[in-house]
Amino acid sequence: MGAGMSTLAELLGRSPVSVQRISGSFGYQELNKNLTIAAVNPAKTIVRLNAAPYLLNAYAGQNDYMAASLLTSATNVQVGTLGGGDSDYIQFSLEVIDLGNIVKNVQRGTLTGSATTTTISSINPSKSLLLVETATVITSLLRVRYTLNSTSIAWDAEPGSNVTFSWQLVEFY
Repeated sequence: MGAGMSTLAELLGRSPVSVQRISGSFGYQELNKNLTIAAVNPAKTIVRLNAAPYLLNAYAGQNDYMAASLLTSATNVQVGTLGGGDSDYIQFSLEVIDLGNIVKNVQRGTLTGSATTTTISSINPSKSLLLVETATVITSLLRVRYTLNSTSIAWDAEPGSNVTFSWQLVEFY
């Protein structure tokens, strides 16, 4: 192997990084799905969700909804939606990515509301990445802003108190 491969192997601690992919959809008015996955280290794993809601009824004045995901244990991912009559049209795919030894820690949580502060375990903000997923009515414009420091995340979301989102904070070495 070349020098680049050896350096990458050292960075990864010679342990593989795993990616699990899952696709599904919500049943009629189903609000949450618990999905079993192969065991991962939650402190080193992130979840990335792609959701495709059914949009046709938005033109009739009805609300459609998006989904958000949360790793709840080493072997479970929960995918949730705010629900409603059209929740059965949400299809999703997600990736569970075990980053192995390239990350120091992953912190995660969920919030509902427009402005709040979340206390986190101490991190180095210059070596951290914050990932945010929303589960909110999609007929409204949504903006989530945040300020990250070493011990907290200050959130401000529009359009208001009906905003629900999940977050994952990845700290690298």
